[in-house]
Amino acid sequence: MRRAWGLPFGCPPRDVEGRAAEASRPLPLPREPPPFAIGLSVAGALSFAHGAILATVFAALAALLHVYIFVMESVQWTQPRIWKRFGLTDQAAAETTKPLAYNQGFYNLFLAIGTAIGLVLYLSGAAESALRAAGLALVLFSLGSMVAAALVLLTTGGRYLRAALLQGTLPLIGFVLFLFA
Repeated sequence: MRRAWGLPFGCPPRDVEGRAAEASRPLPLPREPPPFAIGLSVAGALSFAHGAILATVFAALAALLHVYIFVMESVQWTQPRIWKRFGLTDQAAAETTKPLAYNQGFYNLFLAIGTAIGLVLYLSGAAESALRAAGLALVLFSLGSMVAAALVLLTTGGRYLRAALLQGTLPLIGFVLFLFA
């Protein structure tokens, strides 16, 4: 629709070459963001930075827990207080299962190392850098693997529920927080 803007006889505005110019249209108003926009963290109360800090804390705690599990399984396995914690009944059983526990402990250590390296990369990179993306991918893979290992532990029997919850809760919380950070 053309409008006259102060020109005589209702003439439409003209450009410098005398051609009729299109009437300017008002720019659309910016829309309000939806109430649950991307980047929302922890019930909308925390900003992006707070979500990333919480995610980092939970991921670091999960890594430390898995280092502790490594120490118990690969270093201290034959100590009575340790093998009893894992449900063994005597020292002979601890000696028999020592190679298995040693191997399993290193799996836990590697998951912890993957999480730690991922956190270093994530925190070292600028917002949207390849370094930060690589760190995030490594953290999510390591935390996801920890959660998967806890689920596998659950499939071995109900008596491992407490251990699976202990092993899987911190990485699960960290994983979810990193998805929204």
